[in-house]
Amino acid sequence: MNSWLSIVLLLLLACCHVPFVVHFIRTLREGYIPGSCSFAAMGIVLYYDLGIVFQLLGVPYQNPFFPALRDCTDEEVAVLILLVIAAPYLLWLGAGLLRRRNDELHRDARVEMSVTAQRLFPLVFLPLCLALAGFGAYAIWGAQSIAEIKPMWVSFFGSSYIVFLFPMFLLAFFVRTSFAKRRSGQVILYVILACAVVATLFLGQRTMTLLPFLILAIFHYRVRILRLALAAVVLITISAATLSFYKGYAVQENLELGDGLLQVLNNDVTRANVLARALRESREIGTHVLPFAGQGYVHSATLYIPRKLLPEKGYSTTAYFTGLSTGEDVEYLGWGLGVGFLEQISLNFGFWFLVPTILLYGLGLGSLDRVSESFPAAVVGIRLGAVWMSGYDASSLVLYFGSMTIFAMLLESFVASRTSVTHGNLAMSPSTLSSPTSLLPDGSPLALER
Repeated sequence: MNSWLSIVLLLLLACCHVPFVVHFIRTLREGYIPGSCSFAAMGIVLYYDLGIVFQLLGVPYQNPFFPALRDCTDEEVAVLILLVIAAPYLLWLGAGLLRRRNDELHRDARVEMSVTAQRLFPLVFLPLCLALAGFGAYAIWGAQSIAEIKPMWVSFFGSSYIVFLFPMFLLAFFVRTSFAKRRSGQVILYVILACAVVATLFLGQRTMTLLPFLILAIFHYRVRILRLALAAVVLITISAATLSFYKGYAVQENLELGDGLLQVLNNDVTRANVLARALRESREIGTHVLPFAGQGYVHSATLYIPRKLLPEKGYSTTAYFTGLSTGEDVEYLGWGLGVGFLEQISLNFGFWFLVPTILLYGLGLGSLDRVSESFPAAVVGIRLGAVWMSGYDASSLVLYFGSMTIFAMLLESFVASRTSVTHGNLAMSPSTLSSPTSLLPDGSPLALER
């Protein structure tokens, strides 16, 4: 690729996306929780920008399924980067369609649990969390790596493995209650946190292991940027250091930390190269990868309906794309390549549908911000889903963050006595985009739905 073109595209990417980063950081420093579009922009920076920047700066990229950017034509790289640059702005425009005129910044709300609920909460939920964590510890006991025992347990539980995410869902709810700020609530909070980590270890996803710590760092404590940056470095380092434990023989046993970090960047974070392959496989309008246009979204919408009742639901976009990339039969896949929302749109509807569908995604994020105004406990699932939509396809988002959000809303409906308003924003108004200074893990399902 032309070196001058690389420099121009890097500068353009930085100039266009740095305002989103500035907005996100400034909002956190002021003690507010940014809106869903702001979190989505950070997801784009994490999953697309990092891979693009590192590769154009010469960091090696190797993946058997996706091309390195250096092997793409200048036209392919230019289109890819321009699409990534435009994506967060299109999301903000879509969300702006729901903005009220003279809309004030919403204050950060916490759930106020009734006195009875505070007394019953640990008695009802902690035994279940401890039981799930106990089984999680039993499942990995004596194993050299999680990769040894993961297939057996996933095959045994099937789709019901989501039960072991219950402690993490409970954590996402509890962290947004005022009770969690009190001394007794802090003890309960850390017990749930420990259970959320241990209960999911045998599932073999580092994202599920590290996510509880991220929930605590962003949604419980007053965020300090230096502390958040340090936490990010620690979590990425842990991801690299535990590769052999999670992947087993799939990675070198005595992998050096630098090589581990490179693998995490290339395989777990980078979606730019996945997007390059997806654009190559996409038609201008329609699809030849999936059975029919939009089939991946049909699967997501019917995710909770058993396949025996609706065999026509098919499989996720991830499944069909993985089958295309590996040559495997979709019906027998038990894993999936990471596919973000840009790849999913292009593969389902075609290249020319990217812009209008991204606007619809923004409209959806704006709608979810309205939901979080009515249900403060839903903030965690909605905001994290906005980040991970650049790393997961819609089926995974519904399974993990959709379930997390629905659980929080239902639980809040039962235990909340009233909502107390404290300082902070739930949703930043898109009007803050008026000036540049005020702007702003593996991504596949654990086991494809059977």
